[in-house]
Amino acid sequence: MRFLIIMPFLILISCESTYMGKTQQAPFKYVSPESITVDVVASEPMIEAPVTIDWDQQGRMWVVEMTNYMPNVDGAGEDIPTGKIKILLDHDHDGFMDEAKIFLDSLILPRAIALLYNGLLYVEPPNLWWVATDGDTPGTRILVDSLYAKGGNVEHQPNGLLYNIDNWIYSAKSHFRYQLRNGRWIKEPTSFRGQWGITQDDWGRLYANNNSNGLFADYVLPNTVINHTFYTPQYAIYQNVFEDRSIYPLHATSINRGYKKDALDSLGRVRHLTSACGPLISSGDVYPGDVFICVPEANLIKRTHFAHSDNDSTGVSNYYQDEEFLASMDEGFRPVNLFTGPDNLMYIVDMHRGVIQHKTYMTNYLRKLIMDKKLDQITGMGRILRLSQSKRDIPITDKKLDFDNASDTDLFALLESDHRYVRLRAQHRLIQKDDLTLLPELIRLFYTSQNPITQVHALRTIDGLRIPLDTILLHAPRSDHPMVIVHILDIATRIGTPSITLKLIQQYLPIKNHDVYRQIGRTTGSLLSTKEKGKICGIYNKLLLQFPNDAILAEMIVSGIEGHENSCPTIFTTHRFPKMQLVYAKLKANMHNGQMNNIYRKNQSVGIDTRTNGKLLYDRHCSICHGQGGHGISSLAPSLIGAHIVESGVRPIALTILTGLTGPINVSGQFQTYSSDMPGLKANKNITDQDIADIANFVANGFRSHPQQIKVEEVTSLRQIASEMPEVPTEQVIDSILSRIE
Repeated sequence: MRFLIIMPFLILISCESTYMGKTQQAPFKYVSPESITVDVVASEPMIEAPVTIDWDQQGRMWVVEMTNYMPNVDGAGEDIPTGKIKILLDHDHDGFMDEAKIFLDSLILPRAIALLYNGLLYVEPPNLWWVATDGDTPGTRILVDSLYAKGGNVEHQPNGLLYNIDNWIYSAKSHFRYQLRNGRWIKEPTSFRGQWGITQDDWGRLYANNNSNGLFADYVLPNTVINHTFYTPQYAIYQNVFEDRSIYPLHATSINRGYKKDALDSLGRVRHLTSACGPLISSGDVYPGDVFICVPEANLIKRTHFAHSDNDSTGVSNYYQDEEFLASMDEGFRPVNLFTGPDNLMYIVDMHRGVIQHKTYMTNYLRKLIMDKKLDQITGMGRILRLSQSKRDIPITDKKLDFDNASDTDLFALLESDHRYVRLRAQHRLIQKDDLTLLPELIRLFYTSQNPITQVHALRTIDGLRIPLDTILLHAPRSDHPMVIVHILDIATRIGTPSITLKLIQQYLPIKNHDVYRQIGRTTGSLLSTKEKGKICGIYNKLLLQFPNDAILAEMIVSGIEGHENSCPTIFTTHRFPKMQLVYAKLKANMHNGQMNNIYRKNQSVGIDTRTNGKLLYDRHCSICHGQGGHGISSLAPSLIGAHIVESGVRPIALTILTGLTGPINVSGQFQTYSSDMPGLKANKNITDQDIADIANFVANGFRSHPQQIKVEEVTSLRQIASEMPEVPTEQVIDSILSRIE
C-alpha cells in the first residue's frame, strides 16, 4: 500500500492490503507539509498492536505485538498471555511484507527487542531474556536480568534496548545498561533516561523524552559524569532542550486531562505535549540530524530542528509553523516508536488502537470520551509505515546488508557508510567475529580514515574486541575533530596507563573546545592516585581558565575526583571559576549530608519492610516518578523527602494520592514546577481504599520525619471528598480542604 502526501492538501486514499489471500479496505487520512510517500509495509491482520521493531543481520524486520495492552476501557485481560514476537518476510523483495512468522508467542505485555549477539534480546516483564535464533525458531534461552522491568505499570517500565557506539545496550526508564562480554552478561548502573523510547546521535550521546517533554539531551558520553558517589549531575545529562511544547493536531483531541484550563484550544485540540514518546534523531541523507517525536494521543509525528553545539546552548525548535510533519484525522493512528531501517528510510510503528491511555491513571473525563466516540472498539489493528521523500527511489534488496554473510572487506567498507544503522551493525558484526586478524585493517581505518565517525567506529570496534589498546592509544592520531578526541580520552580513562593518559591529555590541551576540555576534565581525575598527581591541579587550572562558566566542565571534573576531593582546593573554591565553585560546594554538602548519587542510592533501603503491600504498590505506581528511595527524578517529579504534602501528615498524603497534584510543589521550602501534573488514582477501579491506605502508610513511614498511620475507613471518607474535586488540586487546595474538615 502506498499513498502520496503533498502540501497543503489532505489526501484520502482507500488502499487494499493482502495477507495470505485475504484483503481489507483501509482508509488512510494523513496530512503533511512535506512531499513524502508513505508505504504501509505491514498491517492487520498480519500484525496487531505493534509497539517496536528491529531488523536481524539479514535485514528482516521483527515486530513486538502488545496485543493485551488495554483490550478494553477497563484494561481487563491485560494478564492474558496473547503477546507475540514475529518475523516479517518479504518473499518477492518488493519492500512490502508478505508473511508474518511467529517466533515467540504466549507473552504477557512484551515491550522491547534487539537482534544482537547472534540472538534475540526481548523483554517480558519483569524479565530480560536472550534467546538464540536457530534459523527461525527459538534456541537456547538465557535469563539476562530477572529485575529488568520490576515494578511500575505498563506505561512506566524500562524499554528500548538501544545498541550504542560504545558497545553497551541502553534502555529508557532504566538505571542500567547491558553488554555480553566473554560469554557473560554484564549489568552496570547508568543514568536514568526517559519514559518510552530512546535514541542516539552519530557520536553516541543519548536522548530520551517523557509524556510532557519532547527531548532530553546528554551533552557528554554515557557514564562519564556519574562516577562520584556523592554527586548527581545537574547540567551535563538529561537536560530538557525542548522548550516549545506546542503541538498542532488536525482535530478535537481525546486526552486524559482535557478538562484542565488551557489544555485545549477553542476547537478542542490539545495545545501541548501530553504523550511524547519514541524519539528518533535521523541520520544519513534523509532529514539528517533532525529530531522526530511520536505524539500518539494527538495522532501526529513532530519534526524539529536540532542543533548540538559544543557548549551548553543545544536546543530544539519547531520545524514548521502551526503544523506538524505528519498528522492524521484518524484517532486510531497511534505512532509509538520511530526507527531508521537498513534502507535508510524512516519507519513508524503505529499501534493503531482507540484506547492508548493506561487504566492506572485514566480519568473519568477520558473514559466518557472513549465511550461516546466508541474508541474502545478500535482494536485488533496495527501498522508499520515507511516514509520516504516522494522523488526518492526506495532501495529494495542490497546483499551488502546481509551482515551474516558479508565479507570482512564489505564490513570495513560499511564502517564508512553515511548511515548510522549500517555502521553500528557492521561494528557489531566485526566484534562478533572475535577475529584478531581484523586488527590491522581496523587500526588503518582509525589512523587514516578521512571520516571522523569512521575513526570512532574503528576505535570502538577494536575496544569491543577486548584487545589491549596501549600501543594504539600511544600513537593515537593527532585528530583535530573534538568527538574523535573525546572517544580516545574516554577509552584512555578506563584502560590507559598513567603515562599514556597524561601524554594524550597534554597532546589535546591546545584544542580549546568545550567537548574536548570536558572530557579532559574527567580523564584527568584518573591520574589523581598516581605519581602524576602533582601535574593535575595545573591541568584543571588551564581548563577552568578557558571556560570558567562551563558547569558541565565542572561536573566532569567532579566526576573524576572521588577520594581526592581536597587535592586542588584553591582551584575548586575560588570565585574566579564560579561554576566550579558552585558544583564543588554542592559536592561537599552532599558528602557532609550523606546525599548519594541517584545511581548509587537507588537500591538503598528506606527502612520499611519491603514485603508490605504498601511498598509493592509504591514501587508499581509511584517509584516510576519519585524513585524507589523517594528522592524524585529530575525534570519529572519532586522528592518526597522534605515535601510539604508528605510532612503535613498521612491524610494529605492519602488525599493527594487520590486526587493528584499540580504545582508549584513545596520541597524543603523551595517551590518547584513541572510540565505535567501528578495523576490521581481515584478513577482507577483496580485501586481499593485499602491500597490507598497502604501506599499512604508506606510513604508516611518511609519518607516523613514522624511516622503516621491511616485507617481504611478514613480513606473511604477522603475518596468521597476527592470525588467532588473535578480537577487536579494544588497544595493550597489540599491544605484548605483538610483544614475545614479536621
